[in-house]
Amino acid sequence: MDDITRALSASFSVSEEPNSTAAPHPRLAQYKSKYSVLEQSERRRRFLELQKTKRLNYVNHARRLAEGDWTGSDSEEEVEKLEADMQEAGQKEEEEGMEIEQRKKLPRHYANQLMLSEWLVDVPPDLDTEWLMVVCPVGKRCLVIASKGSTAVYTKSGYCVNRFPSLLPGGNRHNSAMGKDYTILDCIFSEVDRAYYILDIMCWRGHPVYDCSVRAGVTVWASTASLSLCRQY
Repeated sequence: MDDITRALSASFSVSEEPNSTAAPHPRLAQYKSKYSVLEQSERRRRFLELQKTKRLNYVNHARRLAEGDWTGSDSEEEVEKLEADMQEAGQKEEEEGMEIEQRKKLPRHYANQLMLSEWLVDVPPDLDTEWLMVVCPVGKRCLVIASKGSTAVYTKSGYCVNRFPSLLPGGNRHNSAMGKDYTILDCIFSEVDRAYYILDIMCWRGHPVYDCSVRAGVTVWASTASLSLCRQY
């Protein structure tokens, strides 16, 4: 207590003059103080690490879609857990002599990979000047994956409905490059034209472009905007 009293007597003072409104507040310097150079560099380092991790996740996800290898992923662990639960339920059914309905379904890795469309309910005021519109063909949304010398087509729910060779990188045995090249596309299949119209490029030659804009992805394919089902092999 004596130490506190001595400290206050040495530093604490009271003035009889009124405070000036023009003088800065003594705690103004502590209000929203600027980040130091060290803090800014640390935030930059964390942002770069996060960006690298996000890019690595995109690469791994695209590789799993192309190669069909889900070992070590969360989906693989979920499959093993569901298989164990179903096996245990089957054993209980045999022991108890009862018939039970197994409603659990194994997850499909290729399901829910496409970006869903949304109706434009509120028309923006700058629709004619700042927006780009493209005629969308009538057809079914599908996921097209060219890998390991073959091109596979999956529905939105993850079922494989077609498989054929194509001119896409990795889509036939002549340009598969030992499995290193693979392509993932978001397409619409037109039964009338028997063609796939590309909405977005998700991966090209093993390079994922998930974080790129749809406009930039479609620009790459502006000259070749559809894939024919005609067999060329």
